Amino acid sequence: MNRLLVLVCLVGSTVAISGQTLGVVVMTSPAVGQVSLTPSRAPFLTSDQLTAVVETDAAAATIVSQALAYFVRVFPDTTTTLIASQIPPNWVPEIPGVQFIRLTDDAARTHLQECGRLLFVNSFGPPTSDAIAIHIAEGSRCTTSGLMLRFNRSANGWHRDADGIQGSSVGGTNHCPCRQLKPKTDPLPNSK
Repeated sequence: MNRLLVLVCLVGSTVAISGQTLGVVVMTSPAVGQVSLTPSRAPFLTSDQLTAVVETDAAAATIVSQALAYFVRVFPDTTTTLIASQIPPNWVPEIPGVQFIRLTDDAARTHLQECGRLLFVNSFGPPTSDAIAIHIAEGSRCTTSGLMLRFNRSANGWHRDADGIQGSSVGGTNHCPCRQLKPKTDPLPNSK
C-alpha cells in the first residue's frame, strides 16, 4: 500500500524518515518572504529560499543562471522579465542580444495584471548528493509553460545534464482577459 506523507517545514530544514535523509524541503510560511503576485497564483520562491536548497549563493547562482540561459535559447526572446526578489543581479546570465529586466515585486505584480509575462523558477530540488532538478517557467496571469532541467554536481561544480530537457509543462485557463488583449511588450518603467 502506498502512503502519502506531507511535510511542512521551514526553508533549509533537512527531512529524514527512519534515518534516511530525503532532502531539503522548500516550503515555508509567507512570513519568510515568499512573493505572491496574484491571488490565484502560488507564491514565487525568493533567492534566499533557492539558496537554502543548495546551501551556497554561488551554487544557486550557477544553477539558476545556466537554467535561465538554456530556457532563453530554447524559447528565444530579446527582452525577458524577471522578479528581482527571486533572481539577484549576479544570477542573471549574460547572453548577447537578450536583455533581462528585473522588476520589483510591486512592478512584477502590475506587469502580470497588465497581461505581461515573467520568467521564473517554479520549483527547485530536492537535491541529492550529486544532482538537483529545477523547473524554469514563463507565464502570465493566465498561462504558464516551462522546462524541467537536471543539474549534476562534479568536482568542478554544478553543470546542466547533457541529456537536455528532463520534462516540460504547460498550463492555463480558457477564461482569461489577457487572451483578448495584446500583452504589454515594454517592461515597466520602475524596473530594477
